[in-house]
Amino acid sequence: MSKYLEDNHQHICCPLCENENLTSTFQSEDIQYGSSGKSVTVDIPVFICPSCSFVFSGEEAETVIHDAICKDMGVLTPSEITEIRRKLGLSQEKFAELTKIGVASIKRWESGKTIQDASKDTYLRLLAIPEVMDKLERINNKAKQLPTKKEPKFRSQFSPATISRAENFQLRRLAA
Repeated sequence: MSKYLEDNHQHICCPLCENENLTSTFQSEDIQYGSSGKSVTVDIPVFICPSCSFVFSGEEAETVIHDAICKDMGVLTPSEITEIRRKLGLSQEKFAELTKIGVASIKRWESGKTIQDASKDTYLRLLAIPEVMDKLERINNKAKQLPTKKEPKFRSQFSPATISRAENFQLRRLAA
């Protein structure tokens, strides 16, 4: 049995007969993904019940499948994205603020709910380079220092009485 399966099947029992003495192995499967029907062969960790011969997988199988699809597509896996962000010492919220990527997207990519497109993947890879991240921080700091939009100025100043009348103005219905 592999170390991966040994570490990840404590407290698992057969969903059919509730036997806790399971064996585990890897089962090779072709997984199709995307609208083009592309496929990748993945060795999925599975559990086998010796009592009823039921074969099933757990959450780790989903992670293995998702990572294999990411690798086949040539994009970062959820754990690699998380690692980039953590090496920068940033929370998901701070990472989103700095990169201008939505925090919801970062959460979806890191949890494996969705896979980032190629342009975002390239951007994430660039963020792993310290010099690029330093430059991005400088750009964001300069943007924060830019003057904010000023209130429009009118050519003539209104008197306090005119401002008060405008604030209290109400339309009235005309009598028919």
